[in-house]
Amino acid sequence: MTRLTPPLRLHALFARRAPRALILLRGPASWYHQVAWNTARDTFEPGAWFKGRIYEDKCDLSPDGELLVYFALKGRLWRTSYQGSWTAVSLYVLTLWPHGSTWGGGGRFVDDRTLVLSGASGAHPDHPLVGLRITERGYRRVIPKPDIPEAEWSGYD
Repeated sequence: MTRLTPPLRLHALFARRAPRALILLRGPASWYHQVAWNTARDTFEPGAWFKGRIYEDKCDLSPDGELLVYFALKGRLWRTSYQGSWTAVSLYVLTLWPHGSTWGGGGRFVDDRTLVLSGASGAHPDHPLVGLRITERGYRRVIPKPDIPEAEWSGYD
């Protein structure tokens, strides 16, 4: 019997006002690799690796392309102060909100430093809110829609 390897998957988040994007490369297995893409020069810069699950539809890149908000799950951390799942900001963690489940989570940037969160409560004591503003208005979740019949997944915003 031949063992099938799941395909690598790419998800790109584009900055709205800058020639920048972030590519989330999913695979092998439960690994994610972040790759910064300068769309003006068409150059790529490898970034951090993450072992766990990043929910791509709950991620956003700030309009200036400097910050990333993402929702992650790392099941081995259920009994820690991170509660196994969290929303965090930055390409490296600046601020983090523990969740304890995969319901809700993530967010969207309203502007370069204003963020709308989905279902987050208080920030983690080791990663407090610094340099960002949180608002309750303007959140709109991206809903996957089967626009391309032959694709395994497609979505719209």
